[in-house]
Amino acid sequence: MGVGKALAIGTGVALGAAATSMVALGLWLHDPIDTPEHVARECQVVAAIEAYRLGRFDEAWAAEPMEIRRAEAVEGVPSRWRAVGDTPLKLRLVGWALNWAKPRQAVPIDCDAVLDAAGVPKAVGNGMSLPVERLHSFDRTRYSRAVFFPGGRYALISHTHCGERRRASFDNGWDYDTDTDLWRFDGKAWRPAEQRSVLANYNSPAYKYPARCFSPGYGG
Repeated sequence: MGVGKALAIGTGVALGAAATSMVALGLWLHDPIDTPEHVARECQVVAAIEAYRLGRFDEAWAAEPMEIRRAEAVEGVPSRWRAVGDTPLKLRLVGWALNWAKPRQAVPIDCDAVLDAAGVPKAVGNGMSLPVERLHSFDRTRYSRAVFFPGGRYALISHTHCGERRRASFDNGWDYDTDTDLWRFDGKAWRPAEQRSVLANYNSPAYKYPARCFSPGYGG
């Protein structure tokens, strides 16, 4: 076989592989996210994150005038995940691909049944069952829809946290922030691979109910 023929065959194989990869990537980018299987996987990720988040608050918080509620909604698309200088190249590429692949629109989904099955409590703290108006702090959270990397080992998802404080005249108002998380499935459970804050913290200058954080214009 001549050199020219070998190069031609090699080039053909390379182009064929590239074309196949592009077709596969194109099919992935247009894969519908509202299928039952996709929604079930998303809810599993949300349940894993919520169990991890609420699990950090033990019974000692029950005697405090505070309440942290589990995810109230799963809606919208993830905010952009931004890598920084110490982010490994592999995670940079995964994050870039997921940012590129995320849908422009996504309908809300209901993950309550999966959260219940995972044993995630509806709220922690506020063991005294105080009304919201008497709590020193009151936190709410919602999640975006998740985007999965081919193979399903990585997921990109954002969570928006809204907290209200009523501790003193100089510390009274609400905080709002959004983080975008890159999670990895290790074969047994979903665990954080990387986290990036994607919006600055917003501190209210005066007393506001936390519902304002989830109003139009404050949703991230």
